[in-house]
Amino acid sequence: MNRIITALTAMLCAGVLALPVQAGVTQLSSNVTPVTAPVSLADDALQSSSDLFLITESAAVVPESGLEVDIAAPGTYYYFDSWTLRSASGTLAAGTAVQSYLLHFDPLIGCFSTGQLSSPASVTFAERILGVDVRFSTLNETDGLLGASGTDYPDGIFRGLEPGRQDTITLSADMHTLTVNKLNGLWDVDQMRVITGAVPEPATFVLATIGVGIFVWTRRGM
Repeated sequence: MNRIITALTAMLCAGVLALPVQAGVTQLSSNVTPVTAPVSLADDALQSSSDLFLITESAAVVPESGLEVDIAAPGTYYYFDSWTLRSASGTLAAGTAVQSYLLHFDPLIGCFSTGQLSSPASVTFAERILGVDVRFSTLNETDGLLGASGTDYPDGIFRGLEPGRQDTITLSADMHTLTVNKLNGLWDVDQMRVITGAVPEPATFVLATIGVGIFVWTRRGM
């Protein structure tokens, strides 16, 4: 037993059991760039014609009342008005601990740029996606509760996703992966807020990983 504990400790110190680049994120496509908050997300402040930016926002927030979200069901979406999304929307129960992330797209628009995301992008989260906000109204309404402290958020009507197949996103069947299939960023920025279950503290994650390793080793030794 002492040998396995020593081995796991050595692996941890060597970085073999390293945590993801951002807590709660298990996989990013190559065109998603993590950004540490606080940061300015105003129009033209954080730009790329090929990449989405992923900002980790508030952790372990517990809304005192029900939190309405635009999309709370798997599927592919390309209309983002309240009427079309009524069957996919949902309300998170009061007292639900959540973690929020913001995906941000602000392309460089010029002679050699179309303002469109060059290829699909995806993010896989460790915790289940509880909801996604894609409309400017819900983004504006949740900045105060879920936004990262000190981050400059736009508050205009063009920060959400545009309807009519200009922007298209997919939530996986297991509700852990969000894929951005298409974005047209000709009108200011495109943003979406992803709300997941609360992410365990890093120390808890590490101890759980070591505990699983010990359990597997002892089971094999029986």
